[in-house]
Amino acid sequence: MDVKTLHQLTLKKIKPSLVFFCFLAFLPACRQEHGIRNLVVHYHNGRAETLSFESDADPAGFRLIRSGEMETYLLGEMVSSGKAIEFIPAIPFQPGQSYEVHRDGQKIGGFIISDPTGKGSPEVLQFYPTTDSVPENLLKLYIQFSMPMQEVGHAVDFIQVRDKSEGQPVDIFLHLESELWNKEHNLLTLWLDPGRIKTGLIPNKAMGLPIKAGHSYSVRISPEWKSATGQPIGEGYQKTYYVGAGDRARPNPADWKLQPPKGNSKDPLKLSFPEPLDAILLPESFHLQDGEGRNIQITFQLGPHETSIELLPLNNWKKGSYTLLIDSILEDLAGNNISRLFDEELQGGNPDSRVSEVEQLDFTIE
Repeated sequence: MDVKTLHQLTLKKIKPSLVFFCFLAFLPACRQEHGIRNLVVHYHNGRAETLSFESDADPAGFRLIRSGEMETYLLGEMVSSGKAIEFIPAIPFQPGQSYEVHRDGQKIGGFIISDPTGKGSPEVLQFYPTTDSVPENLLKLYIQFSMPMQEVGHAVDFIQVRDKSEGQPVDIFLHLESELWNKEHNLLTLWLDPGRIKTGLIPNKAMGLPIKAGHSYSVRISPEWKSATGQPIGEGYQKTYYVGAGDRARPNPADWKLQPPKGNSKDPLKLSFPEPLDAILLPESFHLQDGEGRNIQITFQLGPHETSIELLPLNNWKKGSYTLLIDSILEDLAGNNISRLFDEELQGGNPDSRVSEVEQLDFTIE
């Protein structure tokens, strides 16, 4: 059974839950003079799924970050009804992690996520890509967990891949000495063997691509995989992918659809792509400047199956000209980025390759 996409999380799906109120001694955000009141973390089945508080201020000005990570705002939905405001993170808050509430770039409070169940059982929150169809030269998978996972052994020992079309297990991942975790150790990057993907290399000639077009593959997480605190997941998680033809074209910003917001609003700047792009690189690849070349502070919300992204401003949009800068590191699912094809590294380049490190899209807000 596939993991449900996080972007389908809405207020209607949140069932009655345990509620934990913050303490004034530790959470200055609870003080009325700081602009927000009655800050509450809502738990459901042991997960901290939402944060609610009250404020007289415009809810669009609030942002949440992990403590110590000033550059990255949490993805999620801010919902308001009168003075009541609720933040629904795209990925549930992590047990033991501290967070900060910011407004207009300033910290106005913070809170720490507890473990109300006392069990600390980890969960698989998402497989990326979230789409069910991938190219036969797929380069990477990501697995997002609800908490830090163990640092002993090898992650691939707890991941079983099965070719459902042939009914047998297969070994598709690159075995690394040092596994590719983020610094919180709750996001794992899994590379399919590049030696088998790059044409012309011996592994590719001898064994072919790791996955085959026309086949379906299940990626299953072992229930014995443990968190950093030694708690097993306790149930298996599975994602199934159908494999299509290879993708051997670069992402081209000229093919993207940009929908500018209205001036004097906080509506999102919407960008749609004709194919899924790398879920982890997407929020890192865009920078926005106004007509004077000044950077505009923005946050990001991924769309379904990573085929779109919304850029949200900290302040109201001003009418005028803007430039969206796109870092060439942005890749599609086959590892092709804006400047080169994945295979070009081996073949020494291509006369058609673009060499610029930054692309740009110009637009106007009326």
